[in-house]
Amino acid sequence: LVTRYFDTPDGALHRCGAALRLRDGGAKAEQTFKSKAKGADGLGRGEWNAPVTGTLPDPSAFPAEARDLLDDL
Repeated sequence: LVTRYFDTPDGALHRCGAALRLRDGGAKAEQTFKSKAKGADGLGRGEWNAPVTGTLPDPSAFPAEARDLLDDL
């Protein structure tokens, strides 16, 4: 299992507490986007998974809600 994390050149994902990763287990690769927590109590963190081919994330494979959050970064 190989896990790679991605960010924008200026570190926008890290700065806002979000993460974009790609995990490749050989036969199957999956990307995950985790948004920052929405409440002061840390609850409400969004998480979306989508299949991916290749070695780079494909934001278009995520549902609209996740894509909108990524676009805002």
